[in-house]
Amino acid sequence: PPRRPSDLLLRGTFDGAPLFVLLNTAIKRIDHVLLDTHVTLSIRIASPTPAGLTTEAEAEVLNGMEDELVQELGDEGLFIARETTRGRRVLHLHVMEGGPAAAILERWRERHPDYEIDLQIEGDPRWQILDRWY
Repeated sequence: PPRRPSDLLLRGTFDGAPLFVLLNTAIKRIDHVLLDTHVTLSIRIASPTPAGLTTEAEAEVLNGMEDELVQELGDEGLFIARETTRGRRVLHLHVMEGGPAAAILERWRERHPDYEIDLQIEGDPRWQILDRWY
């Protein structure tokens, strides 16, 4: 279920596998013009179900990790969405290029050594990541 009133839970398939997306529908680029960089954190699910999704227990752990990161980033970052499919939980955020978010992201990643977490950072001043869901 959605976790914030502005969250929208989308359900579908991707390459034949179940896909769940939690999308923050309250965000507006105009309110966050300095957050011009898209961050993708791809977390390998430790114990995926046969369908490649999280168990309820692991979802709680991953949700807690996500909440912790969003709180630590504060105004330095913005949660856009998360996808769960094919044995991965993927978080999408926007941060300011050259700001303190990179160090916050790295410290967060280091605090979770039980998970394989891939980090990608790329410029996205037009927030084209949103085209993925709209």
